Amino acid sequence: MVSMMRRQSALLLLCLTLAVSALWAGEPPDEPMLRLETGRHTAAIWQIASDVRGRWLATASDDKTLRLWDSTNGKLLYTWRLPIGSGHEGKLYAVAMDPGGAWLAVGGWYSDNSVYILDRTSGRLRRRLDGIGGLTHHLCTSADERWLAATLWGNNGIRIFDAKDNFRQIFSDNNYGDSSYGCAFSPDSQRIVTSSLDGLLRLYRFTGEGFKPITQTSLAGGKQPSSVAFHPDGRHIAVGFKDTTAVQVVDGENLGLRYTVDTVGINNGNLESVAWSDDGVRLFAGGRHGGSDGIVRPVLSWSNSGRGSRRVWPAANNSVMSLKSLPNGKLAVGAADPALLLFDRQGNKLFDLRPRIADLRNQYKHFRISSDGQQLAFGLKALGKEPVWFDLKNRRLRQGKVSATAQIQTRLTDLGYSLGAIDGKSGPKTRAAAAAYRLDNGISGKGSDRRLQQSLGITQLSSPRIHAPA
Repeated sequence: MVSMMRRQSALLLLCLTLAVSALWAGEPPDEPMLRLETGRHTAAIWQIASDVRGRWLATASDDKTLRLWDSTNGKLLYTWRLPIGSGHEGKLYAVAMDPGGAWLAVGGWYSDNSVYILDRTSGRLRRRLDGIGGLTHHLCTSADERWLAATLWGNNGIRIFDAKDNFRQIFSDNNYGDSSYGCAFSPDSQRIVTSSLDGLLRLYRFTGEGFKPITQTSLAGGKQPSSVAFHPDGRHIAVGFKDTTAVQVVDGENLGLRYTVDTVGINNGNLESVAWSDDGVRLFAGGRHGGSDGIVRPVLSWSNSGRGSRRVWPAANNSVMSLKSLPNGKLAVGAADPALLLFDRQGNKLFDLRPRIADLRNQYKHFRISSDGQQLAFGLKALGKEPVWFDLKNRRLRQGKVSATAQIQTRLTDLGYSLGAIDGKSGPKTRAAAAAYRLDNGISGKGSDRRLQQSLGITQLSSPRIHAPA
């Protein structure tokens, strides 16, 4: 077991989440909550944020943590554990960073609909924006460091806050027909675009007296627009959809369709996450779309601002949830594995931070159990890769594929017979140990026959019968 933990390079710590200040939301739980700390996220990464210089990456996750990373090497710098509760309470869906890197905003599933403003340097809570009207799905900031916007669950729409005035709410629009998963400010900080599962894109403009609606539109690319991103020149907006693999580009002033990106042959999943490169030359998209093996989820990259040729950058093993462009053509990717990746402008991975947890997808053909329920065999990776087997009686985890020989070696070792490494190979030492056990216990026969296995309590592992509900 120890070697397995070392091989996975996991640092396992028991962490206690406590109420530390009256500033925290509502009444945090009185009882400590045990958490497994691996130094990585353990559930889907919903959104990535960064400062304008691309020095730090902040990630919000279903595992109820917010993490800050050094973008140069992927080093974990800080982990925030905000108030949590049972079930969904405390899951983090959204994060935004002040372009100057001074503060972060984070929100998600909070019954009091809070957004937390955190100091990046000290990690301390600056402010809690409570009761904003709904669960927060997405957060975005303006380039001039003044505006923070939150798009919300259900028909609760959008809220905009003035960061220069202690995050005072200055605008809201509740006239939405469904949840909003995307918002983006224009480079001049004067416009903001939102998407909604009600099928509409909405565009607002700052008039000096506040933000006012300009226009709204639906697109033929899909019924559920999700991610939106302004081009660095402010004249175009890229749109990804939850219900299709379409990617469309609309006018940044009136939302009129400018062109549709070539997604011919992209016929599974979706491309709901979109981003432009920092120079606007490349357009990126990713989502639930999977490659030919059905496992790898790529990022697609188009040249000529989405009008040119398409390249495929193999990325995660689960849905691509968030894309964030950084200076010098770099692209940060957050995925549901969970995984955090950073690409250079050529599509080479600069780092690839995978979860230090098992991936139990597609294990049906590889999961086996003994008839007495005391031994299990499965893979630590999808499709049964990196096989292990677990002896429940002795509470021992072994690497490699389970076999009768490996089980015999394990039992004989437990009984004190010396046979060397447990490698599943019937070498001279294993045969000698088995012969000695037979002699000591009066068991006839030879080799690894059924009598020996029955005496050692070994039962064959087989796939469980799975009954689908009627």
